[in-house]
Amino acid sequence: MDLKPLLISRVAGVLGWLGPGALAVGYLVGRADRPPVVFVAVGACVAISLYLAVRAYRMGAHYGPEGIEVRGFVLSRRIPKARITEVTSFPAVRWQSDDGKARWSPIFAFFDAGEGASFLKRHNKWAIERLQDWDGRRRGTARRNPSKRRRRPVRSDRG
Repeated sequence: MDLKPLLISRVAGVLGWLGPGALAVGYLVGRADRPPVVFVAVGACVAISLYLAVRAYRMGAHYGPEGIEVRGFVLSRRIPKARITEVTSFPAVRWQSDDGKARWSPIFAFFDAGEGASFLKRHNKWAIERLQDWDGRRRGTARRNPSKRRRRPVRSDRG
């Protein structure tokens, strides 16, 4: 299953990374003299901005029977199911490398920085719970389904 941030988060991430590229192009246009080194620096800044904007849009996690793939800002990591030790609420995946060393891969797509809209926090929490539920089922310690929340009975004060 593919878990992604809400569209508004992905668009904000894209715009955030396109900003430095736009500033670099503005700097180039505003210069009277344009030595070749400026073209190279602006080209590198634009290329990096475009790369990070695409990565920001594609951030998320994909899990299934073979394991989990975490797509981050710079790279993606596929972690086989047998190597995963835990999905934390940080959110991150703890796992072991081939040589037995403990590793972890943060899932920045669902990171909660503390401030923000409540609907974004709810979505991120839901995504983390889905990953933890998948991890629990895989290890045999499943919690109840996070998508089916218990509803409180409606109390009627009408006499």
